[in-house]
Amino acid sequence: MSNSTKVVPKNLANRVEIYSGSIPDLIYNLKNKGYQHAYIDGGKVITSFLNLQLIDELTLTVAPILLGSGIPLFGKMFHNVYLENAKATAFPNNFIEIKYKVKYP
Repeated sequence: MSNSTKVVPKNLANRVEIYSGSIPDLIYNLKNKGYQHAYIDGGKVITSFLNLQLIDELTLTVAPILLGSGIPLFGKMFHNVYLENAKATAFPNNFIEIKYKVKYP
């Protein structure tokens, strides 16, 4: 999903599509093509999908560095999002991957 990128880079041609429409239309199109799962990335995009209650599993990766400042991972949420059934995996490089089931009120 992108509102700024309009052309797929040559090295990703035939492997990636660019989409800039509404999320409900995207979901409709993906379902019509037979897709049942989608990988969603990017804080603003994830927030949009969460606000529409379209995410059922969330994977967060924690990097072993503390930043003094930064940009919030998620934007304004329209409702609480509850994370359940945490499963964590620690890697030799000290990264930790945490998978959650998402529950909405």
